[in-house]
Order: sequence, then structure tokens, then C-alpha cells
Amino acid sequence: MANKLDLNGYITPVQAWNRIRDHENFPRLTRERLKTLQNAMRPHVKCQEFAALMDEAIFEILLNKALGP
Repeated sequence: MANKLDLNGYITPVQAWNRIRDHENFPRLTRERLKTLQNAMRPHVKCQEFAALMDEAIFEILLNKALGP
């Protein structure tokens, strides 16, 4: 369902997790790095009427900081 929504530059938690799992460095993701990523994303997540959303560009920046480009 999340893949069918027109989110206009935003990403849902399900989409974010799928991108994290699909990242080439996912096998190197430690619990500590995941916690750091979670803490970095937290202030950027906005609750909308239908879902939690995060700016996709900010997500990509934070993901690359956590796992590399």
C-alpha cells in the first residue's frame, strides 16, 4: 500500500525499512548503527492523518551517514 501512495518527496516507515534492507551495506548494519540512525531520524518524522512520514532527501542523507553511500 505504501508503494502506491503519492507521497511527493516523503517516505513512510515501511518504505524506509525496505531501503535500509536493500542498501548494499545492510549486512554491516550493527545494532549500534541502527540505534544511531533511529535517533537521527526521530526529529524528522511527522505524523500525518494516514501515516508517519519523513522527508525522503533527509532520509537518504541520514542513511548514507549510517551505512555509507
